[in-house]
Amino acid sequence: SQNVAVGSGVLQHVNNSGSNNIGIGFNALYNNTSAGTNIGIGDTALYNATTGGGNTVVGSAAGYSIQGGATNTLIGLNAGDAITSGSNNICIGASSDAAATNNYQICIGISQATTASKETRIGNGSTNTTACYIDGIRGITTTNATTNLVVMSDSAGQLGTGSTKTFINGVRGVSTDQP
Repeated sequence: SQNVAVGSGVLQHVNNSGSNNIGIGFNALYNNTSAGTNIGIGDTALYNATTGGGNTVVGSAAGYSIQGGATNTLIGLNAGDAITSGSNNICIGASSDAAATNNYQICIGISQATTASKETRIGNGSTNTTACYIDGIRGITTTNATTNLVVMSDSAGQLGTGSTKTFINGVRGVSTDQP
């Protein structure tokens, strides 16, 4: 089955169809039965991954609840541990998480969490982030694609450049010609 297992309980339940997995750490990929091409490093990393493949997970209990979710990248203690069937998600930071069944979520920060598909959250989930610098936000769909646009948010906190938006406290434009 071409699997690599290092540690007690790693790939404990793998059968002949689960191949090309790498599990390192106590009970990593423990319940894997037929999932393939997963990398789980850390105790109980990808513990419940049964059929989802292509996940790359580093951190104790990272990706713990993933069962059928695929191609998730999770880095940090408990990162992405609520994901069950969601795919193509990225969580970086201790206890950063994505909604269990949603896809294409990006979550970066300590205790930060996304709640919907195609959502990106960056910052510290337990306190307000005081500043966010993003280089390269441009209005590429406008008639003048080289003009820098001011990034604003609406009442729901959604980023954008439209006239119904208001300035976000702490967001500043950054360009390569500024120190």
